[in-house]
Amino acid sequence: MNTQGLIDLTQALVRIQSPSGAEGAVVERITAEMRALGFDDVWVDANGSAIAVIHGAAAGPTLL
Repeated sequence: MNTQGLIDLTQALVRIQSPSGAEGAVVERITAEMRALGFDDVWVDANGSAIAVIHGAAAGPTLL
């Protein structure tokens, strides 16, 4: 993602109504973006958080 793409995504996320406890629309937008960027695994956990994984090519520590 280039700088302008990141700016556009951030602006789009800020525009989505997402009061505490009702962040579903933002999570949907974020997971759609992660899928479009080619993340290997994308899902929403039991708490409603967007989670994604990019599998590395070599062994090493996990980054969070």
